[in-house]
Amino acid sequence: MKPRLFVVIHTVNPAHHGLVHAKLQAHIARESGADGVCIIPDYEKGADTQALIADQVSYLEVLKQEFPDFSIGVNFLKNLRNDPSVVSDLYRIQPAFIQTDSTTMGGVEKSKLPQTEFFCGVAFKYSRNESLRGRALREHCLWVAARCEVPTTSGVATGVPADMRKIEEIGSYLPADQRFGIASGVTIDNVAAYLSEGVTDFLVATSLRTEIDNQGRDILDPGKVVALASAIHG
Repeated sequence: MKPRLFVVIHTVNPAHHGLVHAKLQAHIARESGADGVCIIPDYEKGADTQALIADQVSYLEVLKQEFPDFSIGVNFLKNLRNDPSVVSDLYRIQPAFIQTDSTTMGGVEKSKLPQTEFFCGVAFKYSRNESLRGRALREHCLWVAARCEVPTTSGVATGVPADMRKIEEIGSYLPADQRFGIASGVTIDNVAAYLSEGVTDFLVATSLRTEIDNQGRDILDPGKVVALASAIHG
């Protein structure tokens, strides 16, 4: 399986020119060799700055139209079951992938998203399953693998690398032909170790950021994206 790099774009709301920012960051990611991008509200910046769910859907649709040859995904860890208009828009837009919780599946019906890969959390940060190990983790891994294309784990917090023992254990439980994702703390210094343990999909933000601009928006460093993409793709 070809390893893939998805650059995470932390999105801000329209008052902070969120769509312009998302388009620019997607362009940088594509031109720098990434396989796609994943948009997620910039929770770190707070309610006055982060994109709302409706903004996310709007940005997703525009990015899909403007970058038709590029995988555009979206993070919906929140259960969307009570947002039927958002769910309906997702069915219409058909994102390349959705990163979501393995228990709720984001509140969407997977059968209505036939073009969409699901990246579902396994022992994921901030979830009740984060500390699973042993038999409980094995059962959890197999359950997620049966529901999602890319079981995805993380470190204990945003930007924190996943412990290698955890990666080794999860990898030992997943089917040999299963993709395996990681979504925190990946850097140019540790990516080779993760690749050697069978990780195939990398969702990365923190180590690729060069600055935060005067609108409070994360700006990608093209050189860092090129270097990480090259390391992942070989």
